Amino acid sequence: MFQLNYQSHKSVYEQIVDNIKEQIMTGVLKENTQLPTVRELSQLLTINPHTVQKAFQTLDQEGYIYTIVNKGTFVSSRKHVKIDEQKIDDTIHMIVEGYKELIHMGMTQDEIHNKILENMKGSPHD
Repeated sequence: MFQLNYQSHKSVYEQIVDNIKEQIMTGVLKENTQLPTVRELSQLLTINPHTVQKAFQTLDQEGYIYTIVNKGTFVSSRKHVKIDEQKIDDTIHMIVEGYKELIHMGMTQDEIHNKILENMKGSPHD
């Protein structure tokens, strides 16, 4: 369910946040599904509980999860997720710039699309 890549350029905290977001947005984690406790997840991943707590706080603030005292932490409805329009714009800009660079390197549009699809299917996320 949760995997860390210790060779990633992303911190463990970022990887936890990204992993849970991806599982929620792809439907792997369904609405109202209970997540492992901070202690359980920190033991499973053999990391500091404070790192998991920080990730959960971020996910809560962004609307991906919610906590019920003495009950646990659960997956929110996708309609509660806060969209960061600036982050979307920044990401689109990076994609367009990367795409232009690949074209300038001599790749065709089909080669670029195939390479992107290949990478999305075959490689674990950072």
